[in-house]
Amino acid sequence: MLYVTFIDPKDKKERTTQIVRPLVIGRSKGADVNVEGDSTVSRLHALIAPRLDGRLDIRDLASSAGTHIMRLGQKMRLLPEPNNAEKGRAVLFDGELFLIGRVEFKVHYKELIGEPTLPHDYAEEMNEEITEEIAMEDTI
Repeated sequence: MLYVTFIDPKDKKERTTQIVRPLVIGRSKGADVNVEGDSTVSRLHALIAPRLDGRLDIRDLASSAGTHIMRLGQKMRLLPEPNNAEKGRAVLFDGELFLIGRVEFKVHYKELIGEPTLPHDYAEEMNEEITEEIAMEDTI
C-alpha cells in the first residue's frame, strides 16, 4: 500500500495518510489531507493518486507556491499548463520527498500481509470523479 507522512504545521505532530484513492492536499477544510497553519499551502494545492501500476502520481492544482519534488538532490517544481494534463504531474517513488508549500511529505510504499486489494479500475474511476469535482469548484 501507499502512504505519505508529514509534520503537521499546526501542532508539529507527524501524520500518516494511506493513499487508496485520489486525495486533494490543501489548506481548505474540504481537502482530503488538510494542512492548516502554513499560508504557503493553497486551498486546493495538489492531487495525489494511486496508479494502476501500484505507484503514486502527484499533480499540482495550479497552486500559488507550487509543488516540488526532491529528486537526486535537486528540487524540481511541477509546472501545470492550461489544457495539458500531463504537465505539472509526476510519479513518486518509495522514500521520495515532495513539498506542498513549505510542508515536506515523504512517500512510503509498503506491502502488508492481509491488506485488502482494490479493483483494478478503482484509481482510474476515482481520478475522473475528483477531476470533475475540482472543475466544478473552479466554476463556482
